[in-house]
Amino acid sequence: MLQSATLILTALLLQTPTPSLDSTNPKERIEAVEKLALTGRTENVAPLAEALRKEPKSDVRAAMIAGLGRIGVAEVIPVLTQSLQTDLDKDVRLQVVDSFQRLYIPVSNTTGPIETIFGKVKSVFALPDRPLVHNAASVNPAVNAALADSMQKDFSQEVRAAAARALGSLRARDRLAVMVATLESPQNREHLEVRLEIVESLGFLQDTAAGPALERALQDSSSRIRQAAILSMGLVGYKPARPTLENNLPTDRSIESKERALEAIALLRDPEAAPLLESLLGHPDEKYRELAAEGLGRIGHDPEILKARYDTEKKANVRIALAFALVAADQKG
Repeated sequence: MLQSATLILTALLLQTPTPSLDSTNPKERIEAVEKLALTGRTENVAPLAEALRKEPKSDVRAAMIAGLGRIGVAEVIPVLTQSLQTDLDKDVRLQVVDSFQRLYIPVSNTTGPIETIFGKVKSVFALPDRPLVHNAASVNPAVNAALADSMQKDFSQEVRAAAARALGSLRARDRLAVMVATLESPQNREHLEVRLEIVESLGFLQDTAAGPALERALQDSSSRIRQAAILSMGLVGYKPARPTLENNLPTDRSIESKERALEAIALLRDPEAAPLLESLLGHPDEKYRELAAEGLGRIGHDPEILKARYDTEKKANVRIALAFALVAADQKG
């Protein structure tokens, strides 16, 4: 009797249907997506693309978009682009922006259950310390083009801002001109989040060609834009802005803006900044001393001056910055 029951149970288990993209149950369709979303499996792109075209539920479409991103082959790019341009649900379009980045930036969740924006999972690319592409040359120009188009034309400010942010994460230098044009277009004056993401992304491009636009952004009416522009100028190494940054340092009323200006100066690697940076090694604020030491370390400075400061400095973070500056000075010498 027991043996017969076991055989029946085994037979029933074997008869359990495999999840299908054509199932009437949305949960089963998502399970089918997870079965197909295997890294490098080009042959699975076509069935997912076909199912995506006729899928009525937004959360299932988002799972399909995430699955295509997980497969991670070039063949998914036209499918993702089509969804970014035509899907009526902004969260699905946001999922496309996320998947585009996953094609080139390794992140977790490459196996197992698919996580989407519909599951209230915050994209890793939306976090303050977002990952960046290691090799910008590996990014297909069609991806940058699709994201730039979305940044300009999408009817959701949230999607436009996410696309602008993605261009920075992918270091899309080939889209620098259109990013600047979008930033400075009068039509975008009221779209603060979009402009803010563009300014921050221009810094990640690390191209001095963005410098003039960033310097103009210092006159923006938004303090958030101005502060982002300050730091981005440092990241791109736009040395012509150093006098402006130095002049603003003692006059700016915002403590945060002052610190960002000093951080930008420290990032410029401009030997002309050495007198200012050296003068700040004795500043009462340890943050100023730390940034000044970091800046001197990047340009290489007199090791005797650095050693004297190191011997008298009490704060550990400043001593570490001075130690690195000393190492850099020895290497330069």
